[in-house]
Amino acid sequence: MEFMTGVKTTDLLELAKLQNKELIGQTVKVNGAVHTIRDMGDVAFVVLRKRDGLLQCVYEEGKSGFDLKDLKEACTVEVEGILNEEQRAPGGIEVRIRGIKILSAPSAPMPLPIAKWKLNTSLDAKLNMRSVSLRNIKERAKFKIQEGIVRGFRDFLYQEGFTEIHTPKIGAKSAEGGANLFKLEYFHRPAVLQQSPQLYKQMMVGVFDRVFETAPVFRAEKHNTKRHLNEYTSLDFEMGYIDSFEDIMAMETGFLQYTMQLLEKEYAKELKILNITLPKVDKIPAVRFDKAKELVAEKYNRKIRNPFDLEPEEETLIGQYFKEEYGSDFVFVTHYPSKKRPFYAMDDPEDARFTISFDLLFKGLEITTGGQRIHDYNMLVQKIEDRGMTQEGMEQYLDTFKHGMPPHGGLGIGMERLTMKLICIPQHLAELVLGRLFTEGIISSADDVDQIYICEFGKRARVILSKNKSGQSHEENEDYVAPTPTCCTGNRVLNDYFITDQPMTPVTPVPWKKQWIFDLADCFANGTPLHSQTWATHSCFLACGGELLFQCEDIGRHNALDKAIGYALRHNIDLKKCVVYSSGRIPTDMVIKAIRAGIPVLASKASPSAEAVAMAKEYHLTLICAARRDRMKLFTGNNPTE
Repeated sequence: MEFMTGVKTTDLLELAKLQNKELIGQTVKVNGAVHTIRDMGDVAFVVLRKRDGLLQCVYEEGKSGFDLKDLKEACTVEVEGILNEEQRAPGGIEVRIRGIKILSAPSAPMPLPIAKWKLNTSLDAKLNMRSVSLRNIKERAKFKIQEGIVRGFRDFLYQEGFTEIHTPKIGAKSAEGGANLFKLEYFHRPAVLQQSPQLYKQMMVGVFDRVFETAPVFRAEKHNTKRHLNEYTSLDFEMGYIDSFEDIMAMETGFLQYTMQLLEKEYAKELKILNITLPKVDKIPAVRFDKAKELVAEKYNRKIRNPFDLEPEEETLIGQYFKEEYGSDFVFVTHYPSKKRPFYAMDDPEDARFTISFDLLFKGLEITTGGQRIHDYNMLVQKIEDRGMTQEGMEQYLDTFKHGMPPHGGLGIGMERLTMKLICIPQHLAELVLGRLFTEGIISSADDVDQIYICEFGKRARVILSKNKSGQSHEENEDYVAPTPTCCTGNRVLNDYFITDQPMTPVTPVPWKKQWIFDLADCFANGTPLHSQTWATHSCFLACGGELLFQCEDIGRHNALDKAIGYALRHNIDLKKCVVYSSGRIPTDMVIKAIRAGIPVLASKASPSAEAVAMAKEYHLTLICAARRDRMKLFTGNNPTE
């Protein structure tokens, strides 16, 4: 007879324990899947994929005790070897293999290049082979961030006295109503998949006061958009004995603060992999629905087309407004019109046209809907009647209120939406658009642009120029609002109104110091997280008088330079006094951008073309290439002052 007495101990070590400096030089045992093999001849690097990251193991012919040819990508293995420090390896450590045991071997080659940093394949391929594509380090990091969000939600609400509940997903009637229901037959009776746990969690407020649930919900609607999922995870809570709907908003703010701290502390590795900068959540502005529409209409010269709802573009512009005015990525939009809220939403006692409810927008996308609920039985029944609804299927729900309920409210957070907006952070897109228009000669200053609207996918931009630039008011003609591709260069004509062939004028040389260039080269070496991880991005640094003002990364060097120029335009920085450092090769089009911007000094880590040097000389641009921390080569322009 054998008995289980608890978790078994093992001599196999995980990455966290391998970071113990006392183990350096000692023999260790590890397991994992072969992520990639880099065969260098007598030496090969066998990178293992483990649950918490990558581990580099070194095969040495004649020392490692096996034939490298027996090892394949996706083999699962146990490795025994000597633990060494190696700063160039993931995590700064490696294992010198002295023995290996193959636990299993694949029967077919890997269908996707999962060992690459970025899985450059179609979405269909990723989804059709999801269990394989998620073996890619960057792909799986997204789901670790998602784990952190759910963990933060649970931990915080437990801390605040909430009880976790689990509600039915098959019901007779939905909380939200509408046509987007998955209908099914349930033992010869009609039923639906629940769109929300709303009715159940309200009922449970009468039991536990404060309840929450993390569970799937179902919407029979378009699935191939970034705003909709047929099945998603909703983070729901409901709390009783509230004074106002603002108590709900305050609780969500607390959850976000707790979760961002948790992500920063426990998920730093994933944040670095995905290049995520966590948003500030120390305070979140709140604005009425009608006021938000007015603010956007006034600032961005936009007509209010629908007074009862927010269009996707309006959501984006509200997000942009509060980012520009208050530096906040989040904004609560309150007092939504009653006709756009469900029957259980409490109307504003001061104006029944509106509800005491809210949406939370994050980077221009709604991620939360919540508010105060009707807790009075008679008021609830009257609201149902006023809307022409039937009580059929809601008898148990209504009986709960008949027997007394406290003032309460709650919310539902779309976990996938929150994760998406946290992860998908195309940086400096407005700067890219503004810089591109400027360097292509389409505009002469930031004042020529009234509005830059970046679509919710971060793929297209709509630009509205000022009347003095376009010659027409927005009301007279909206056709000139044109999509602007984010390609590298070569934009000759955006549409019939604007031509880019404007003459260039020489720049005005300025004094500069060698140390400025050395410092910028040092910034490149230490301040480019994407490049250090992928070796596949370009960087651009903007400085003035030896002070770094802005830095960015992009897949294209032209884009990076346009972002730096756009940033300067948006922040009223005088480009005629600036130095720019680029990581990429300098052809003529990079020189043209610098000249058109009036930048007097252009430096690069790489080399220039002969044509670029000739053009720089003609237009008095100081061109410095092969710039490193301790050396550089001056091709054209004035000499440094020291």
